[in-house]
Order: sequence, then C-alpha cells, then structure tokens
Amino acid sequence: MDSSSKATCFRIPEQVFPSSGRRMQRLGFGTGAYPPVTPEPLGQAIVEAISSGLVKSRDELFITSKLWCSDAYGDLVLPALNRSLHDAYGDLVLPALNRSLQNLKLEYLDLYLIHWPVTLKRGRYDFGVRKEEIFPMDSAPYGGMQPDVEPKEGEEYCKANGIIVIGYSPLGAYGTLWGNKVIENEMLKEIAEAKGKTVAQICLRWAFEEGVGVIVKSFNGERMKHNLEIFDWS
Repeated sequence: MDSSSKATCFRIPEQVFPSSGRRMQRLGFGTGAYPPVTPEPLGQAIVEAISSGLVKSRDELFITSKLWCSDAYGDLVLPALNRSLHDAYGDLVLPALNRSLQNLKLEYLDLYLIHWPVTLKRGRYDFGVRKEEIFPMDSAPYGGMQPDVEPKEGEEYCKANGIIVIGYSPLGAYGTLWGNKVIENEMLKEIAEAKGKTVAQICLRWAFEEGVGVIVKSFNGERMKHNLEIFDWS
C-alpha cells in the first residue's frame, strides 16, 4: 500500500441476512485480478493479520469466494455451504468449495457466489473460451449495477424475493475484456466535480443508495482509501 495513505476509521453500514441474522458489510474489498492469479497470497495475508492482532479473530471478517463456471454442476457443488456440512463430510462433498477453502487457508466462507450465470466445460479454468463452450444456467435474470446501466429485470426479481444483490466491478472493470468506460462518463464527471469527489466515489455511492452490496477492487493505496470515503456526504 502507498506509504502516503493513512488509515480511515469508521463503521461501514451493514446488511442483515433475514435467514440467519448474519451481518455483512455493504462495501467490500475485491481481491480478484485479471489475468486470474492464485488466491494463496490472500489466504496468507488473512493468517498474518489475525496472528499479528491486526484482526482480532476470523469472526470479524466476512469473506466471499466465487464458484467458477466450470464447477457449476450439481455433482460438484451442493446448496448447503456451511461449516457443519464440511466438518461432517469433508472432501466427499463440495470439491470446488474445498479447493477455495484450502487455497485461502480457511475453515469456512461467509458467502459463496456464482461467478457468472453460465456454465463452462468441466475442468476449464482458463480464459479464451469459445462461444460453443458456454452453456446457460437456470437463474434469475442478470444485469449491471452501474449509474449508466438501465435497471434490469433481475434486480426487481431479487428485491421481490429477498435476495441481496452484490455489485461486482461497479466501476466498469475498465481495461478488461468485459469492461466498459463508465468511469469516463461525462455526466458523472460533472457530478463528481460539483461534489468535490471522484467519479469512482460517485459510482460507489450511487450503488450503495440503490441498496446493493458493493465489491470494489484496487491495488492503489490512495484509491482504496477513497473508495471507503463515500458515507460522510450527500
């Protein structure tokens, strides 16, 4: 992290899961990379943070991993993703989840997300996928969560059915194969200038006010700090 970055201390608003009472921060730190990299360094960082006292315990963290598309088959993933099932059956179930847990050096995850609502050929973990290798998955309609994207049917479906929407790549994933240029939107630039904020902060605040959880990624210390500073202005 940049040495010029200073810690920002405040409480991030939380969302309560109706089914369990578990709390999840509405703003999360994304750790994915493109091209994809191994998750082992993240697992080691979690271990070091807890052992050094920077984080008091694992229970203070809400950690999410994703189900990759080539693991999205009924015999590879079961719907009950909890610690008791893992302890009872071990490696006999949830091979994709077990792999995530092993890589992250964790006993359990707080949330396991479907990466994209499609399936790929079994065992395919690289990019450069051909169209004929992509298969549909039964799911709720799927849409973007950015200020320049019209609300989709999927968002309304989730709200009506008590499903918490998570917005990943809320800044458009600029520079990736699937990204867009929301960060260069002229109207958002005008709003940001009027508010004295960055375009990224405007996008994140908009998503927060839409009632979704937001996962935002940066490897720049100052931008990480800015991404957290979206709750103290209107």
